[in-house]
Formats: sequence, C-alpha cells, structure tokens
Amino acid sequence: MPKITDAAGAYARTFIRVKRLFEDVAAGQPAEFRGLKRAVLSLAEAARADEGRLLRLAAVRGYGDELPRHYTNVCVLSLCTGKRAGLSGRRLVHLGMAALLHDIGRSGMPDDLFIGNSEPDDQALELLNTHPVTGFDLLLRLRGLEDDAVPEMLVAYEHHMNPDGTGYPPRKAERQPDVFSRIVRIADNYDSSTSSGVYGKLALRPDKALELMRKRSAGYYDLELLGAFARMMGVYPVGSLLLLSDLTACVVCESGGEGEGYARPVVRPVAKVPVPVDEPEGGEEGSSAEYGEGVEDEFPVGGGPPEDLSERDASGRYVRNITGALDPSLCRMNVTAALLNFQL
Repeated sequence: MPKITDAAGAYARTFIRVKRLFEDVAAGQPAEFRGLKRAVLSLAEAARADEGRLLRLAAVRGYGDELPRHYTNVCVLSLCTGKRAGLSGRRLVHLGMAALLHDIGRSGMPDDLFIGNSEPDDQALELLNTHPVTGFDLLLRLRGLEDDAVPEMLVAYEHHMNPDGTGYPPRKAERQPDVFSRIVRIADNYDSSTSSGVYGKLALRPDKALELMRKRSAGYYDLELLGAFARMMGVYPVGSLLLLSDLTACVVCESGGEGEGYARPVVRPVAKVPVPVDEPEGGEEGSSAEYGEGVEDEFPVGGGPPEDLSERDASGRYVRNITGALDPSLCRMNVTAALLNFQL
C-alpha cells in the first residue's frame, strides 16, 4: 500500500505523462504509453489507499496547464467512482487509461477552443464535436497501446453520449454507452463545470455543480453511477468554501460517505467574515464587495486546524453549524493552500 505522500507523487507523474503524450500526438511523434500505464497503476493504488488526498488534489484550481490537469482530474474522479462501483484490478487500470485518453481527439486542436473567456462559436463547436470520432481513429492507429485497448477507444468515442440517446456522435437510442464511458461522462462533466474558462464558462461552486447534475440526471447520466459519485463527493464536495454560523469561512477537505460526513464534512477555517453575508448560498446575486470587504485573515497560510463539523457537544448538539456555501472567487479567497497542506 502506498504511503500518504504517494498519492501526490502518483498525481504528479500522471499529469506529466499525459501532458507529454498529448504534445507528442499533436506533433506527430510516437506516443509513449508504457510510462502512462505505470502512472495510472500508481494512481489506482493511491485511489484504493488514500482517496481523500487524491480528491483534494483534483479540487486544486488555478495553476495553469488546464487541459492536462483536467485529464488527470477526470482520471482521479473516474478511478475513485469505479472503485466504489466494484471495479478492481485490470478493469480499474483500463478505466484510468480510458479516462486519461477520453479527449485524445482534441490533440492538435487549438487550446483556445476549450480554454478561454468566451464560448465557442458555431464553427468552433462543429470542430469540437468531431473529437470523439477523431479520438477513436487516433487510438486505433497509434502504436504502443495494448491489443485489448477496446475500453480506451470506446470511451474516446462515447463519453459525450447520454443514456436517453441524445449527445454525440449520434446513435440509436437502444444502444447504451459502455459502463466506463458512463463513469467518465460524470467525472468529465463535474470537473469541467467546476473549472473556470472551460468552453468560456465561469466555474460553478462544487455543491452547485453536483446539484445541477442531479437535476438533469434522468437522461444525462447513469443514475446508479451518479449516486455512487454523489455519495463519494458529499453534499459539500472537497474544495467547497463554507460559511459557518459564527461567520468563519472554511474550506472542505474531507467529505462524502454514508454517515454524518455526507452533509457535515471536515473543514479548515481560513478567515473570519465579520460583515454578515446576505447570500450564503453564494454568488448568483452577491458581489465581490459583499463578500470581500472586511475579511480578516486570522489563520495561518493553509488555514487553522481541521474541524469535524459532525462533532457534537455533551448535550448532543452540533458544535459548529453551516450557514451555506460561498463562491471563492467572489470572496477573493484561494482554497488551494488549505487543500494541499491538509493533514488529519
């Protein structure tokens, strides 16, 4: 079993390998899959041994290299969901490889089609919508993949297909996407929704992204797999910024599960907000002035000691209570240090 620090190493190796592979494919150079598979093996081991740390790494934002980070995050979220769905061994590694390569059809396309401040126009969308077919063809022709790389090719082709027959490429409604494709669909949508600049859209709060996925779940997602994903993430997924009843702003560092932790996560306090916040649900009507003015950095970089919001006092009442979720961008707060320096 890997040590706690191995999760960060596995994430970093996977990020470096997938970045290099996409660059090589775009340049017409031979793709090196062996190193990528070794990285996925270590990431799958870390998902079994230290899921919490991997989810914190996948929640980090704002360090550049958005596309390779997105591919790595989709891999992490897919592996953790697949593990909870009962996948193991070789199947879990295939899922990880498929998740990393789901957008291989994008290689060679300009990055600003995916990352930028404006939504793509009709011409750009038409090009974007070709990437599943392009990705399937690429994986069919690339040397270095194993002979049994069918899951990787299927996911590249199917990850924008919905269970109700919508999505793309078009297909007959009765033909359902592979289970790997359905897992990657969920992970891909969540990470894209919570990342700024993807397809020119602003990032959603993690809890809001999950809420929207649940609302549209009937036709878009496999309900059983979405349920497993939602239980893993909790009501307030890792990376959420919460406001407590005493006006302490906290970053969620551990969440999910079957018990009280599902709705009452482990957090790190990062600031006091002495001015009452009118919109604790965070951001649709609030302004940066409402949230940012008066914020006091009373805690060290990375936040104060971890606090379990499921803790009760002698009378059985919760010690700390959640007022609501905040938008970190409106609060001018960076949650990254709290996530990276978290230790129980």
